[in-house]
Amino acid sequence: RIGCGVLTTHDPSDSPMESKESPLVAFIETSPDYTGDLKPIGVATIRSNSENSFLFHLNVDGLDSNCTDSSPCAISVHDGKDCNDVGQSLWDGLEYYTHGQGSSRSTFTINTGENVMANDRHVVVVRDLSGLSMGCGILKNKTKSKVLQASMGYYPGYQPDESDPAPFGSVTVSFEDDETFEFAYDLEGLMSNCKECGIHIHAGKSCDDPDLVLGHWWNKYVVNDLWTTVGGSFYNSGDDGTAVGYFNLFSGFGYEENLGHAVVIHNQDGSRIGCGVLTTHDPSDSPMESKESPLVAFIETSPDYTGDLKPIGVATIRSNSENSFLFHLNVDGLDSNCTDSSPCAISVHDGKDCNDVGQSLWDGLEYYTHGQGSSRSTFTIN
Repeated sequence: RIGCGVLTTHDPSDSPMESKESPLVAFIETSPDYTGDLKPIGVATIRSNSENSFLFHLNVDGLDSNCTDSSPCAISVHDGKDCNDVGQSLWDGLEYYTHGQGSSRSTFTINTGENVMANDRHVVVVRDLSGLSMGCGILKNKTKSKVLQASMGYYPGYQPDESDPAPFGSVTVSFEDDETFEFAYDLEGLMSNCKECGIHIHAGKSCDDPDLVLGHWWNKYVVNDLWTTVGGSFYNSGDDGTAVGYFNLFSGFGYEENLGHAVVIHNQDGSRIGCGVLTTHDPSDSPMESKESPLVAFIETSPDYTGDLKPIGVATIRSNSENSFLFHLNVDGLDSNCTDSSPCAISVHDGKDCNDVGQSLWDGLEYYTHGQGSSRSTFTIN
């Protein structure tokens, strides 16, 4: 060891760096010829380094849980540009492993002597323990603006009478780096004074057939279904049948996993009356009103804790338009015994120092962990 320095905050505008190559991102989903029961979903990202190498990061759930640290599985990038014809592997010997119920955050550095863009439009193949191709995706330029929008119309098969709701408008979903998102809606033609009526992203990718819309879309491996009233995913309409507002949510899926999915508007009785498909959107076309900035707490070991666990991560709260806010926990190193059936407590206190936390402001908040003590628990607080 010959040098040392401490990282502090920095404004990059003070010393702008040379522009780097944009990363490539592949949306990983089930391979076309895979017939097994697993349903991989997530993203693979590659980022260039200055030394003619690049970082490969896998963020995928629903993989083979038998792919362990001691018995890893294969992942490869191929010269093909279609998951129906992947071509030949460009690199051999790449391996990943999973934790929990088949989640992988495996990361490694690859030295090929090529820049990242040489892999543009190439196929990423993820294999199970037996070597079968179970997941596939195509590397593309990362989207700089992570915003999706749906133009809302009638739900397939819904034919309103003159006195029935006739919904139309738009939904805009804006994603943060931690994959929480703001779900904003601007709707008309709704039922008058529809209170806490549901509006959700669904698993289907079509508004042409009611059988293709399916149910709520969320990642069961990392979070409970928050597309509920308790989760905060609802709208309130006025006397004139309009509703304008927003809420923040975390479904366990980011921008890529939500692209192309259906948004559904529900009536007061829960029936489906509106539908629209999320597509890419340039927010500069319709800038939204500035919202309150989120609050972030860096979570580390409590001063008086003497156990063996070493929690580290962040807790974030974001405001919603209905006088509530989203609380999102993104922390590792927690107690792995805090399960969905036996959750543990988390609270915000009126103290302003971890040596003197004061009194709890809210009671009854709980989180759970997966894998080796990781939590992405999310809930709405009113």
